[in-house]
Amino acid sequence: MEENQIPNVVASSEEERGRLEKVEDFLRTRYDFRRNAITGYVEYRKAGQGAFLIMSDEHQNSLWRELSRAKIIFPVGALIQLLNSDFAPSYDPFVEYFDRLPAWDGETDHIQMLADGVKTHNAEFWSLCLRRWLIALAGSLVDTETVNHQVLVFSGPQGIGKTTWVNNLVPAELKQYYFSGTINPDNKDTYSFMADCMLINMDELENLNRTQIGSLKACITQSQIKVRRPFRRNPEMLIRKASFAGSVNHKKFLNDPTGSRRFLCFEVTQFQQEHVVTIEQVYSQAIALFRAGEKHYFEGEENQVIQANNRQFEQTFLEEEWVMQYLKPCDTEKEKCEFMNATEIAKAIGESFNRRLGDSNINNIGKAMNKLAYPTVKQRGIKKYVFQWNVSGTQSADVLKPETTP
Repeated sequence: MEENQIPNVVASSEEERGRLEKVEDFLRTRYDFRRNAITGYVEYRKAGQGAFLIMSDEHQNSLWRELSRAKIIFPVGALIQLLNSDFAPSYDPFVEYFDRLPAWDGETDHIQMLADGVKTHNAEFWSLCLRRWLIALAGSLVDTETVNHQVLVFSGPQGIGKTTWVNNLVPAELKQYYFSGTINPDNKDTYSFMADCMLINMDELENLNRTQIGSLKACITQSQIKVRRPFRRNPEMLIRKASFAGSVNHKKFLNDPTGSRRFLCFEVTQFQQEHVVTIEQVYSQAIALFRAGEKHYFEGEENQVIQANNRQFEQTFLEEEWVMQYLKPCDTEKEKCEFMNATEIAKAIGESFNRRLGDSNINNIGKAMNKLAYPTVKQRGIKKYVFQWNVSGTQSADVLKPETTP
């Protein structure tokens, strides 16, 4: 090259563009490509033939080999970049599923028919909860602003079909978006499931400890998840899609004293395993109700109903037992009542068995008082619980009389 001669960069760029177009034309005439918006995977198939497959490293290498045999020189790294670009159009399998469903007739209550196949301790409440839970499930799959904040939980003896019934809620074409098994709320795989699955079925829910239950409650309300997929270099902010269900063999599994309104718990005596309606009919109704604006969440007094329903599923923690043993409700208009905060109550209870209670005990006594719905009043800006000492609950009621403060 002569001195000061400018290299033909334009010609080189045009040559590269021509090669890229040749590669794209070659691939498009032989294959169909698409990117799964839920999993992030590139999928492919022979043009117009059969089902789509996930593009693996082996498949990418085979495509590069085809190009080479056709005497199209294209680096394998560039091929991978091409496949992981907008060359493969994005599609959402959940949106496509609901768009293909036949329209609901607006009258037949398929969800109620599904509910009728489950015999529970509270049939009316079960029907309401299943309806809202299914509407939320369907809505969360097509709308990025919708999150299913409730967990459907079945209690019953082993072998009656709890897991099978939940399995049947997933359509055959969406089975790859279903996870059933043990999850750890502190494990990053759980967060991947929340973004990739339509339903997570926790069949070992009763094995979660109090801390894990608390972490699970945080997961249930998350709308976005930050996670790095195995095939990505950087973390991504993904939309939470999954709804949660679970099952327990032993009834007393709720062990978090802060509350259980996220759990819709039902004791089941019998399942009709063969659904009397198709799951397609159920989801046709659910998505129609969601799009029509029917309520799919619980609020206000409805949460109190959930908490009341869940009482029978709650484990009693030690401080709650103390409150139930030593305290009882009091009518301020008819009886002489005590007015104390959690610290004062803990001091009095501790003195009854010569033990100084710590901060965690005080905290749990406050939670127990709230859980058992003891009324409160404000005295000098401090919240005081209203109650009476339960004389029959201890050997000496006088022991439970704390020193009065001026």
